[in-house]
Amino acid sequence: MSIAVLMAAVGIVAVGAAALARPSELWASVLYTATATLLLVAVVSAANSKGRRRAFWWGFAAFGWGHQLLAFWPSINATPAPRLLTTFLLDMLHFVVTGSGREIPAYLSSKSTTVSTEVVFYQIGLSLMGLVLASLAGMISSSFAQDVGADA
Repeated sequence: MSIAVLMAAVGIVAVGAAALARPSELWASVLYTATATLLLVAVVSAANSKGRRRAFWWGFAAFGWGHQLLAFWPSINATPAPRLLTTFLLDMLHFVVTGSGREIPAYLSSKSTTVSTEVVFYQIGLSLMGLVLASLAGMISSSFAQDVGADA
């Protein structure tokens, strides 16, 4: 494991701890969007790698997407998926562009939430758990792979 990988892991843990300490819809949105982005990068990386790297990224993507699907799949007892960060940005842009003199909408502020703090906490936690499980699956998958190619 390289120092860069360890630094990235420490950064994710630090951001995750901060988000869980003060859960908000914005934090949930940021982590949900970051998780989806990392999982999409994993698919592209798997398609363009060889050997153990390919096995790692396929394992990461498969378990990561599987966890996200199971965690946020619409059902009676499921935790609702957070809004993507791009939705927050578009809402903010709409607020600025319309030029209305009203206050900023509550859900765009970190002070207020339209969803209970418990639900937001679970949204953040599920996104983080998805990354942890994806990472573990990637490591297990790469341990089963045979070295093939120069970048193995």
